[in-house]
Amino acid sequence: MEPFRPREKAWLGLAEGKLFYYPLGQGEDSVLVINADTLQEETSLDLDVDCLGSQCLFSDGECIGQIKVKKEGGCVLRKFATLSSPMLVVEEKALQLSQKTVLVMGKAKYDSQESIHTLYQDTSDQVVRVMASRNSVAVQTTSGKLLYTGSGAVFGITSKDVSKGEWKEVALPDKNVKVEHCACDNAGTFCLVVSDKGTVYFGGVNKKGEAGEAAGGRGQSKPAKLKRVAKLSKQEVCGCACGGHATGMVTRDGKLYMFGSLEDDLVDKSTGVVTDLLGMPASQVAMGRSHTAVLTQHGVVYTFGNNSFGQCGRNYKPPKEKGVEGEEGGGEEGAGGSSSDEEDEEGLVPDNICDDGDHKWAHDVCMICTMCSYCN
Repeated sequence: MEPFRPREKAWLGLAEGKLFYYPLGQGEDSVLVINADTLQEETSLDLDVDCLGSQCLFSDGECIGQIKVKKEGGCVLRKFATLSSPMLVVEEKALQLSQKTVLVMGKAKYDSQESIHTLYQDTSDQVVRVMASRNSVAVQTTSGKLLYTGSGAVFGITSKDVSKGEWKEVALPDKNVKVEHCACDNAGTFCLVVSDKGTVYFGGVNKKGEAGEAAGGRGQSKPAKLKRVAKLSKQEVCGCACGGHATGMVTRDGKLYMFGSLEDDLVDKSTGVVTDLLGMPASQVAMGRSHTAVLTQHGVVYTFGNNSFGQCGRNYKPPKEKGVEGEEGGGEEGAGGSSSDEEDEEGLVPDNICDDGDHKWAHDVCMICTMCSYCN
């Protein structure tokens, strides 16, 4: 069987059991009916419309459809019957192009309206990514800008908060670059911003070495403006994430770098690279308060960190609420809990975790305690 028009770009569609062929970019006003077994042309059916200009054909299994840009603006959707030539229009609808809108809900210092409502809508520069922290919301736009409303502390901006309905652009340290990716921690204390050149910047409070350099310590409370992460100055970064007191960055060559409050044997302390994932190229990273999920280029997901609530997707023992024995719901003490960093956000202490030094590790990509299932 000889190839059928092997060098021609075309659309193929199936409707009413027939195979249709339409060459692209030539302004043809007819489609060919092709024998599905021999790939030979059987007949041609004319389209009862103008086919010049931008258009897209599709099939719903019964009819051939067309989406076409109108000269006066907007688009039109048409459906054609395939029983005769010319194929008559059996349905026609005008299409309104959708607009991306940022909707928010909940309490915030800069926005007193708790019910769901529109926060951002701009037809000239639409949103491609959103980022929310404790006291701010940021959007990355199609033009490569990063805008925020609320507090700018997460970006190291200490000026007056931006009021509801207003947006302020975050300036990058380097000129002529666009924002490619961004992330921030839930508390709104620090962030990572990746440019289209592969440069990664850190902003906010570097309390526990999240910036890849010596931590400022508990005394440092003033947020610092965005600056390059020095340890990755020679790497091309394509993705990032922020956890409770740690940061993660994925490079184009698939390496995962992490900085901040981490287990001693998780990363190479001199470079920040996650050694156990070398040879398994990463494509994306996501971080919670004290656990991490990594998607590799082969479609495999790895997790590590605190598994006290099963957040790493492994077997675990549910934590017990602290409270007075016999009191339903644990009482006031159990609901509040302590303020330790190791305590979960709901005030529950995961008491099934071994004490430091009591873990018995099983090594397999990451370390898993055989006693309490904590994954490191």
